[in-house]
Amino acid sequence: MEILAMKNNFDYTVIKSTRKWWYCRCKDALCNWSVRAEGLDGSAYFMINRCEERHSCAPSKKSNFGKTASARTIGALIQHRYGDANDGPKPNDIIDFMRLDHSCEITYGHAWEAREFAIAAARGIPDRSYAKIPSYLHMLKEANPGTHTHYEINDKGRFMYLFMAFGQSVRGYYNAMRRVIVVDGTFLKNKYRGVLLVVTAVDGNSNLYPIAFGVVDSENDDSWGWFFRQLKMVIADCQDLAFVSDRNVYHSRGEPKTILMQLKNLTKNRIFLHFSQLIWQPLLQLFDNEVDPAVVVDLSHLGLLALLKNPLR
Repeated sequence: MEILAMKNNFDYTVIKSTRKWWYCRCKDALCNWSVRAEGLDGSAYFMINRCEERHSCAPSKKSNFGKTASARTIGALIQHRYGDANDGPKPNDIIDFMRLDHSCEITYGHAWEAREFAIAAARGIPDRSYAKIPSYLHMLKEANPGTHTHYEINDKGRFMYLFMAFGQSVRGYYNAMRRVIVVDGTFLKNKYRGVLLVVTAVDGNSNLYPIAFGVVDSENDDSWGWFFRQLKMVIADCQDLAFVSDRNVYHSRGEPKTILMQLKNLTKNRIFLHFSQLIWQPLLQLFDNEVDPAVVVDLSHLGLLALLKNPLR
């Protein structure tokens, strides 16, 4: 109805709106235009049973209060064009679409709101998606035996941490991968932000092999500690296991820290190589001496692929 009113430059007033009846008429009280519809039993649809199609109001009056479709209505017209939030028409494209297909002029701000409604309708509303996480994790375990997941919320029921490692990925790691795993994190750019944590290995074809994923509220001691405790449940602690990370620094309680500083507190009998400003010769000299099991390693300036192809044993 909003689109019809916008295309024909008139406005209407809803007189009655219930589940059983819907009745509207032209905003000009002297006009005869009206529509009455009756709700169908057992359905959300209405059937028009009475309609006065012609307006008896003067065209000059109609131009004073032409109806503009809401952003929600325009979003419903274009939601099928959004398979992904990065795809689909931009606000200027929506303006052109409404002008060419519906003979309507809308503002840039109106087009932006319509785009937001369309994306939410096509991809789901984030608030509702968070509520579906427990059900999603349950179905993951049902469909993928051996999958480990964990989900935590705070005292107010708000999302804090999420961890998942697919059973097939863990089995593949134990059967065919070197005991060298890479840990990294990246910022999420959705409405509620957060950080995505990833653990990967490298297979025989030098391709990345995902092992586990985590989503946390931010990078801090608590979130990294929680993530590694969950990881320890799927990757058993052993003498030849090595962790690799870049020099990504996060701040916790005002102090700069790195990922591998967290690992020192969670692992035993493990050597982490510190390559940040070392070259191969000093590294070899380092290994000629007695090595403290708590030495931390960082591969910021050396190629990860070189280590994985020639692991230090």
